[in-house]
Amino acid sequence: MAILDWPAVLFWYVMTTESSQTRAAGGFPWRLIGRYQSLMWSGRGVWVLAVICGAGAAWAVQAHIESKERDLQRRNQVPTVARVVAWADLPAGHVLQVEDLAQRDIPTAWASVQSLGPDDLEDVIGSRLRIAVPAGQPILRADLEDEQPATSARLAAGKRALTLPLRELAEAPPDMREGDHLDIYVSLTHDDKRLTLPLLQNSRVLAAPGLQGGQVVLEVSSADAVRIIAARQVGALTLALRAPEDMTAPALPAGELSDILGLQRQANGAIPVLYGDGHQNLPILMPEGP
Repeated sequence: MAILDWPAVLFWYVMTTESSQTRAAGGFPWRLIGRYQSLMWSGRGVWVLAVICGAGAAWAVQAHIESKERDLQRRNQVPTVARVVAWADLPAGHVLQVEDLAQRDIPTAWASVQSLGPDDLEDVIGSRLRIAVPAGQPILRADLEDEQPATSARLAAGKRALTLPLRELAEAPPDMREGDHLDIYVSLTHDDKRLTLPLLQNSRVLAAPGLQGGQVVLEVSSADAVRIIAARQVGALTLALRAPEDMTAPALPAGELSDILGLQRQANGAIPVLYGDGHQNLPILMPEGP
């Protein structure tokens, strides 16, 4: 809305009220100016001028108020971002569940780079808090314990973590993953015969080699660790994956490697007797009966 030009309005008013006879009689411009001046200083002209000034002032005040309101609205429109916060006071060591979390919009300028959004819920749920978090406080990545605990923390009681380099294995599954279960077989030569025998069954994979890795970590008992270490020295090991639902593990014989593999040597009853640089086998003397 533009501000009214009140002199132009008065001029238009005079022009419209001037009769055609007056204009035709001559002296129109001077008579028009005189009437315009008389109208300006008459009571009716002052009234019209007051109305115009009042309307202009009202419009100016209204425009100023609207401008201030728009400015305040712009200042109050602070950009926000959704963040995951604690629904209640959560103690340290608490394992986060869905009911422990809520979503809250906070100003973007106040949001920490460590804060988590709704898209990160899968990473948050099931994690353990490193420190206590008050209700309404955003959950930060630094507040959570490491997703992958130490290998020793994942071992069952009485178990050991055994590392096998892939370069020492005869064969290993290429798509082996953490949590898989597998069997280990040993292949060796005995008495000019090539043998392949089971060495370990249903062992859990603690750490898979991955694309760039060069070793696999298995969960074994202390006795199984001795088996595998001894078998690595005399033969080649092969890893075979098991089906997830197949958890049967027949017991394997315990003892020395020769006993485990059924390679017991025949006992020699003769006792060697050394004579200088040679030797001779003598029979064992058995005590005679009474």
